[in-house]
Amino acid sequence: MISYFKYTSGESFTLSGRNYTGLFNVVDGRAFSGKSLTESSTPLSSKGTFIGDAFLAEKEFDRTVQVPRVNEIVTKPHISPKDVIDQSFINTNLGILNDNNLNLYALNVLSNPEIINFQSNSKDGDSYLIALSSLEESKSIRYGGPGESPPLSPDQSTVVLAKDNDSAINAMLFESILQRSDGAVVDVSEVPPQLDGIYYLDETISSTIVVNRDQTFNYFTTTPTASYAFSGSFLRDSIFSFREETTDAIPANSKLIYDNNTDTIYNLGKNAVTNKDRLIGYDFSFYNTCGEWKIKDIFEFDKEVIQGNFKIGNNLKGALVVIDQETGKAGIELTNKYSNEFYGTISTFFDNEVIVDFDIRDTDDSVLVITDPAGQSSETVGVLTPTGGGTAQVVRTDRVFDPFNVYHVDADLVDDFKLGLNQAPKIMRRYESESLFYKSSNITTSIRFSENDSNMFIFQDFGSATTRFISNPQYPAGFLSTANLQFLPNSYFGFIEERFGDSRTAYNSNGLPSNFFNYINFLMEENGGNVFYLLQNTGRLYLSKSTKLIYDNILPLDLPHTYDRELGCESSLGISLNSEIESILKDTLKIYVNLALVVTGNSIEGVPILGRYTSYPNINLDFRDFEFHENEEINYNVVSRVFDSLYNLQKNVLDSILNN
Repeated sequence: MISYFKYTSGESFTLSGRNYTGLFNVVDGRAFSGKSLTESSTPLSSKGTFIGDAFLAEKEFDRTVQVPRVNEIVTKPHISPKDVIDQSFINTNLGILNDNNLNLYALNVLSNPEIINFQSNSKDGDSYLIALSSLEESKSIRYGGPGESPPLSPDQSTVVLAKDNDSAINAMLFESILQRSDGAVVDVSEVPPQLDGIYYLDETISSTIVVNRDQTFNYFTTTPTASYAFSGSFLRDSIFSFREETTDAIPANSKLIYDNNTDTIYNLGKNAVTNKDRLIGYDFSFYNTCGEWKIKDIFEFDKEVIQGNFKIGNNLKGALVVIDQETGKAGIELTNKYSNEFYGTISTFFDNEVIVDFDIRDTDDSVLVITDPAGQSSETVGVLTPTGGGTAQVVRTDRVFDPFNVYHVDADLVDDFKLGLNQAPKIMRRYESESLFYKSSNITTSIRFSENDSNMFIFQDFGSATTRFISNPQYPAGFLSTANLQFLPNSYFGFIEERFGDSRTAYNSNGLPSNFFNYINFLMEENGGNVFYLLQNTGRLYLSKSTKLIYDNILPLDLPHTYDRELGCESSLGISLNSEIESILKDTLKIYVNLALVVTGNSIEGVPILGRYTSYPNINLDFRDFEFHENEEINYNVVSRVFDSLYNLQKNVLDSILNN
């Protein structure tokens, strides 16, 4: 069964009388602590807010520029002259109207268009940058500051790689540590101990992060020639340092995956003897405590894993392999995580549809798959390309972007599962940010489940990353805005207020790969009620944490939800009906009057995203239409008038929200 989990920052539930912050899951209309229901999960109590009750109803906050299921947001009550107007009839239709209100509220809880709120966090907040700001800084590291005599020795030198997020900075390549300002190469022995190994970071091809409860972390990377371990902390201005080379345990050019459920680091590489793909699981807790690699599991694959495409779930592991040797058709082979016991395969029904990437969720083993559906109509999009006269001189040309198909497969249904036959796809369109049109975008297309929302995944493509909703993947929910990441603005002679010789940036600093978007990876982890983010760009490591709801809200998160079916009186239909109708009406009006703004679609850096706000129109009401009058009998015409009035009001509120 596909699970439902979200993140809350205290606005939805309480635990032992205190606001609960962290991941929670919902099972059978009840909320429990943690990402999935386990023996350690604790029941949570609803605070009676719209957001909390929307969670309990397993609503998805999946609005993008494409409004999902627009015809399902408000449903008309089921009223017929043949109906018997009893308590069951009333409960059913009040339930429909209440569900409409929850849907209306959910439309106003939106994904933050910025995947990382780096720039918008305060200087004293929870975000900072690891970077080397200049060669002059590098020089002062090794030879002491201006006027220092004698120069500082490497072991006496100090440097703080942590940089504030309050302004754009010049960032050098990490390997610049090995270069003097005059271009001369520095011997590794001259590098201060606190900077040893940092120069390997830009070579990263695969990585994983493990966050401890004290907010320290270990960052493991592989490069084409070796593998390394680094350590740091999400606490601001902490030291980020090289821990050790790990090539003896983790081969170069191999893949790393961390399994939070079992505290295991998996490494997929080649068996040097058999040349077969081999998976080794290491006990991270033992490494973290003793500094040694302790093997827990070793698996060898009979079939070659295509491009190292391997994933770990809760009880399953999966690999992209050739499942039909005659045709060469590839599919996902699922096996038990703790053995090689075969579980099932996932492949495409149409031969011209090719699996691009997949992921397995660590809560429910559901499988997310994207495919390239050859033969579908492509989209032509205008993009910018260089003219050869520098990056500032570009022209608009057309590029063809092929959309992907997206499937979310329940592992319980997997035996010989055929994508396109057993399940219809959802369309995911591709967009390239304007800031990347003339930059390097040779990054492998991939997907990964979000760590803090069961309906969200991270889509890596065109050298960047966007978040998408599983239920509505067509357009991005959020993206990595270059304006948010404090890159250097373009500087032109005659247009800056600094003397040329006193400029804070070196000539052509904007041409450095570290000063524009050169995406390497984006990692997300949850621990201790915090959500942690690590974004690696060439020459930059962005570290951020959040204890806030990952969504943006237009309506207040503490907005009380009035309707409660349990308070209804089964034996007094005539007495309780107006009271229950009033509670539905109050909830609808609360949503409407608390709409400070209405959000609409916008294009930010060429990516269609919700980001433009307008005012909403007025609605005229006659409140007598929403009640049963004393002189009226409860019959079809009267009931129809009241319920239709409520439904029409909800439609009007929907039109206001959508700016129709």
